[in-house]
Amino acid sequence: MESEGYAASVLDGSRLYVAGGEYVYCLDADTGEEEWSRRLFGAVTGLAREGELLVATTAAGEVYALDTSGGRGEWRASVPAGIETAPDVSGQRVAVGCRDFAVYGFDTAGRRAWSTELGNVGGLAATHETVYASEKTETTALNRETGERRWSVDHGGVYRHGSSPPALEGDTVYVGGDGVHAVDPGSGPLGLQFDRVRSERSLGGTVGHVSSDPDGTTLYGGVQRNRGPYEYVALEVR
Repeated sequence: MESEGYAASVLDGSRLYVAGGEYVYCLDADTGEEEWSRRLFGAVTGLAREGELLVATTAAGEVYALDTSGGRGEWRASVPAGIETAPDVSGQRVAVGCRDFAVYGFDTAGRRAWSTELGNVGGLAATHETVYASEKTETTALNRETGERRWSVDHGGVYRHGSSPPALEGDTVYVGGDGVHAVDPGSGPLGLQFDRVRSERSLGGTVGHVSSDPDGTTLYGGVQRNRGPYEYVALEVR
């Protein structure tokens, strides 16, 4: 199996989808045996799955929609520059952050539906109605259908390109920055940042990675203090 380049994986019950170099592999999650593989154009930088659809992005700016059962291509699209973050798929629609400082939305047939310039996008999370994009010191909510900005919130800190997406749990979006911020994902006029942040918690450094456990009771944050190595902390969700 190819192992150079980016690392990405998605677990789907008895199957594990992993990226290695220019390949996507489907492995038996219990035995590690390869069920199928597919070579793409460019190093695979991210994977996302919904139902029977597996979406892969590459450093060459390609977006692939693959059938999970055998790796057959459903559609293929491209963006003007490379992609270094994982895509997001919801309702069979795909959103990707590109190195040209824009987020692109694709419909269920792989046609580009919209593009919105944001900045140095570090990660995405989405519902059927909204795409949440983390970039630099802000998180922005975009209309899933049109790409129109709904609101932005300043969470401080500095995001690096390729950092993890926000964590979406229930009725709250959790983002990093100069701490862990719990953001109200509800729609609202752009500019009312002070109404969006429900709570904040400082961890003594820059938080560049936020994720949650499957039941949504614990958050995990990667914290960098004084430019040292990242440390991971667990926070109880209340």
